[in-house]
Amino acid sequence: MREAVAGRANVEDTPELTEYYAAIGQLDAGALWTVANTIEPWEPASTSVPMLWRYADLRGHVLRALDLVTPERAGRRVVYLVNPGRRDDAAAVGRLYTGLQVMNPGEKASAHRHSTSALRFIMEGAGAYTIVDGHKVTLGRNDFVLTPNGTWHEHGVEAGGSVCIWQDGAGHPAGQRAGGEFLRSPPRPRAARRPSGGRHHGAVRRPRAAAGRWLGQALFAAAEIRMGADL
Repeated sequence: MREAVAGRANVEDTPELTEYYAAIGQLDAGALWTVANTIEPWEPASTSVPMLWRYADLRGHVLRALDLVTPERAGRRVVYLVNPGRRDDAAAVGRLYTGLQVMNPGEKASAHRHSTSALRFIMEGAGAYTIVDGHKVTLGRNDFVLTPNGTWHEHGVEAGGSVCIWQDGAGHPAGQRAGGEFLRSPPRPRAARRPSGGRHHGAVRRPRAAAGRWLGQALFAAAEIRMGADL
């Protein structure tokens, strides 16, 4: 793409240049002026499109997953939200991922860690918990938890609890695009060392208040997402 503007690439193709491009292409290299105007646009050019996901529309499908797959087989039983402009990235908007995870009482997902930080907002249910680096935090409706990147963590629902649905959020697509995303599972199960009711190693329990409810809704689950630029 050529542009007759000072400082922008405006090089006309010639037979000599075509031969030159082919020669450096054989060395897995290229001429910046052939792509500069594309990779450095005048304004941010988002491929994400405005979306509205309604929790009421998704909830039945999320609950149906309880009968279709187990946490042991799925790893994490999640229905994720995908933006039509970001299907290749499994992203809801920009380079951000989010989904709705559901668990039965007595179930738990295996411990793991990954290169991106994550968040959890409890939509409904009782008896949920998360364990971050051995510290257990109990969770209820409208609670919000942050999990720092690189920390071992696992989630579950106590046997005496109820079916729980929570929203996951993470920057997996951004990490993948940067070539730095990974996930690790331990060779054997990890056990909680002691329960915690507050802040420990980055696991934060938020008050069950209207502010927490608004925050979770704003994070994709029941709110319209509009962004003028990608991250």
